[in-house]
Amino acid sequence: MTAVPAVATTALTAHPIYETYAELLGDAVVVSLHSLAFLRGALFGIDPENGNVILFEWLPDENDKAVRTHTVMAHAIASIERDTDESSTDVSTIRLRLAATMQLSHASQTLESLRQHLQQHCIEASIDATTNELIVFGGAATIAPPYDEFSVCAKNDLVLQRLTSLLRLCNP
Repeated sequence: MTAVPAVATTALTAHPIYETYAELLGDAVVVSLHSLAFLRGALFGIDPENGNVILFEWLPDENDKAVRTHTVMAHAIASIERDTDESSTDVSTIRLRLAATMQLSHASQTLESLRQHLQQHCIEASIDATTNELIVFGGAATIAPPYDEFSVCAKNDLVLQRLTSLLRLCNP
């Protein structure tokens, strides 16, 4: 287990977590936390500026559809290791599910139709012409292309859950 270096970053260097674990992107990993807990999943991304990590976890019990997204803050990470337990994280299934969601989204969703769908559910949304994003709840959340359940960005968990569930309804 490799410990995360506790080094302050400057504008010219990437975060130590990014520098240490970037080669594991796309692999099944185990993220060990300072709280002695751990998370398993496919390592989707590491923010080079702040070291936050994004994991995808396959949830086969939920109608064989769900991929849960975990964001792990850099200060909570003790280490990241390649997952050697082959039965724990099926990266190929996660990739297939995400690819299928993206294709469904591109085929059936347009920006305007999604905005109308949200309005039918009493959610006011406007279109940002410069970024092609939907601005929801006056800026409390945004939905970026490809406008699916994985492209919602919100700081409030309730807003995030509600928008994610509505977008799942758009992409059965």
